[in-house]
Amino acid sequence: MNIIWTEAASISYQEYLSFLSQSWNEEVVNIFRQLLQNKIEGLKKFPKGCTYYTRSKNIRRCLIHKNVSLYYHYFDDTLLLLLIWDNRRNPDELLARL
Repeated sequence: MNIIWTEAASISYQEYLSFLSQSWNEEVVNIFRQLLQNKIEGLKKFPKGCTYYTRSKNIRRCLIHKNVSLYYHYFDDTLLLLLIWDNRRNPDELLARL
């Protein structure tokens, strides 16, 4: 299974890590990293395991933590990671970024 991080996914991941390190501490950052890695490993085995966010674009949403989701697209044995999203943010912004 190929894993491809889009630029938006990489940027949003770094932004969220920065938020965690400023708001909490390095232990929380490491816990989040591990949660995300575990979810990605699970998606490698069951890429259709998460619900559709929008069927029209074939985008799926995977909950990493109650406050954070991973949006991705699965096709041809490839996971295209689109965005790491803080679920407490304005949902209108989410649709614009996807």
